[in-house]
Amino acid sequence: PGLYESWQGWLRTPGSEPVKGDLTMTAPYTDAITGKLIVSLFHPLFTKDRSDIAGTVGADITLDQLAQVVQSVKVAQSGFGFLTMSNGNILAISQAGEKVLGIEAANGARSSGVTGVERSLHNSTQPAIKAMSLDAVNDGAIREISLEQDGARIPYLVALKRLKPVNLW
Repeated sequence: PGLYESWQGWLRTPGSEPVKGDLTMTAPYTDAITGKLIVSLFHPLFTKDRSDIAGTVGADITLDQLAQVVQSVKVAQSGFGFLTMSNGNILAISQAGEKVLGIEAANGARSSGVTGVERSLHNSTQPAIKAMSLDAVNDGAIREISLEQDGARIPYLVALKRLKPVNLW
């Protein structure tokens, strides 16, 4: 609901979209049919004169598929990659990475239909992760942090890189 109307508003007022471009993505949610965690990507199909929306093309990507891409990133001998939205909600991470960062998935109330999923850095059990800023000013930043594991403080390096943004539905 509201997706077509958003795109129509962008057509009426060029430059009003939050992020330049037509691609629109959802936050992670539990798919009502498969029960898998997914994100959906949508792109409008315009009328020939580009005055209205004729339809849309959409694709669902499971978080497992995203995680496979992220897990293929090798960082030194024991490092790992993760992909997060600008609000701190993690899209893709390995189970070992979840444990290191102190992250647990929290689903919205179970009901039929779409259920949102929150795996936020801001809810981490690790204070250094909870306090980590994802502001644009930290793009490319490399920080040394200390995380607790099995009662010991372990040093980690965290490198942050912002990817090209997309519109969020």
